[in-house]
Amino acid sequence: MTERRFSLVHYRVPFLWFGLLAVLLLLAWQPMLRGLVPWRGDGLLHFVRLAQLERAVQGGDLFPRWSPDLGYGFGFPLFNFYAPFGYYVSLIPRLLGLPLTVSLQMSYGLALLVLAAGMFLWARAVWGSGWAGVTAVLAAIYSPYMLYNTYHRAALAELWGLAWLVMALWAIAEWGVRSAEWGVGQKKTIRYGLLVALFLALLLLSHNITALIGFPGLIIYALLLQFHAPQAPRPTLFFALLLGLALSAFFWLPAFLEKSYVQIENLTATANFAYTSHFLSWRELFAWPQTADPTQVNPAIPRSLSWPVIFLALLAWLPVKKTAVNSPISNRQSPKYHRLALTLVTVACLFMMLPASQPIWDAVPLLAFVQFPWRFLGPAAISLAMLAALGLQNIYATGCPLSVSHRRLWVVGYLFDAASLCPSLAFPWLVATVTRQPDASGHDSL
Repeated sequence: MTERRFSLVHYRVPFLWFGLLAVLLLLAWQPMLRGLVPWRGDGLLHFVRLAQLERAVQGGDLFPRWSPDLGYGFGFPLFNFYAPFGYYVSLIPRLLGLPLTVSLQMSYGLALLVLAAGMFLWARAVWGSGWAGVTAVLAAIYSPYMLYNTYHRAALAELWGLAWLVMALWAIAEWGVRSAEWGVGQKKTIRYGLLVALFLALLLLSHNITALIGFPGLIIYALLLQFHAPQAPRPTLFFALLLGLALSAFFWLPAFLEKSYVQIENLTATANFAYTSHFLSWRELFAWPQTADPTQVNPAIPRSLSWPVIFLALLAWLPVKKTAVNSPISNRQSPKYHRLALTLVTVACLFMMLPASQPIWDAVPLLAFVQFPWRFLGPAAISLAMLAALGLQNIYATGCPLSVSHRRLWVVGYLFDAASLCPSLAFPWLVATVTRQPDASGHDSL
């Protein structure tokens, strides 16, 4: 009975938390809730690709490797090489009769929701508090790069890739430490192993480049957790990673084996897609937001980090209070391990965006397919958000009240600080880069 009660306390996520996540996402969703749709970057391409996928599926081809109407009517093997998950999410409401615009908006919105859920679950598992999860959600969702991906690049695939990367990190954390700590048995181990496999497969099916960047990180994270949980069955988690590769092999294996049949070198042949043209400077990485100007057609958008999140992340390096972290992970090992690992990941990601990292890019041929070194802003934003959650939690832990009435004020103050600091400089990234539906009669003509 004691073990059952203990597991319920730590594994049950009340619907109240997810309701709160939805409320916190309203600001990030509000351009789409007002009927606007991302169109810059890849935005317009998504309409054509979704329409092509819909036509193929309605014709009985559930996974079309060849799209006959693309490539100026000559055909194009788009879905043989381009991860299609985001389009299949959009396809469900499309087949139910919703317009293309609404279907794509739902995919963007769900990607942000999955990313928020993953940040909440992962931060709660590591730092032991739902309020830390709330801070991590706000710090990640309202980071400049996430909003830049959504409304300025219309990077639907990358948004889904980052969402499943975070979910995979959470599943590894749950399996790697909690199951071993609580002695929940083989069934729990298998359950979390299957979740790891599922999220890895979805990552590979969502965005090739995010998978290329994130998969080594998942392996390293699994190794670190198993190093600190020696009694955990070691082969199981890596079998789960292999299972994830196997579940998605129908996509990535042909894409890898058949790349010689297409001109894949053109992905990096031009200066616009060569990594040497897209390194950032320190000034760009730490740039302040620019005032939004709705009159500009193609405004310059900073690719930078969030200053409030950086400030909270630095607070994570203050002495960690015992009351600041209360999770099974941190009871087994000091939160300093996670803090150090997250900091190293952030520094490594920042370095990979600087011109000084070019020798590494030159030495690893696969990195050329990343195309833009500033893509490492995604993992950097995620690790910074986790550190920000610890930083704010550590500050409030010093004055956590014991009385119920004072504790309510403490919760309100905590939520207010997190909700005001993290999105405070995010507003320019939500303005001036979306457009209303260009055709009120619908995009069905596509």
